[in-house]
Amino acid sequence: MGCPNITKNPGIVKGLSIIALGIVEMPYLTLSILEKPFNIHRLPADTPLPLEVTNSPFFILTRLDDTIFLILPEDITVPSLETDSNWVCIMVNILPHQDPAPILAHITAILAEKGIQTYITSGLDAYFFLVRVDQLITAKKALENARCRFLRAQKPEMVTSE
Repeated sequence: MGCPNITKNPGIVKGLSIIALGIVEMPYLTLSILEKPFNIHRLPADTPLPLEVTNSPFFILTRLDDTIFLILPEDITVPSLETDSNWVCIMVNILPHQDPAPILAHITAILAEKGIQTYITSGLDAYFFLVRVDQLITAKKALENARCRFLRAQKPEMVTSE
């Protein structure tokens, strides 16, 4: 394999991740786009979760000292202090033996290079990259050009953690 011009500065070279002193070629990654757009809600930390949230086929909950951040499909409404709309979710499944760090760095660098705003969170075996709906086509093309493949869109209820 030929090596592109690499300076002494670690960073991302198109299609390669440079980690410490070695070079790791990224394998083909398979990604999924969840079918529904999402909203990110901010709620007070003492807010009880409505039944609509816990019955939702997909939600992500993050709690800080005084705030709850809740990611929900846009068709589920909750009373919140603030709602940020029009996000779509790109899901990356990570196998148990895979080190997620270079994969996350690779995807993040590709999206950052295109100026795509992201919100990243994870589950046990999957990482979720939320990007703006109006940036999805650009994000998808950039990722496909970097050896990522996309499965057909998945409905949130089809996402499971095994």
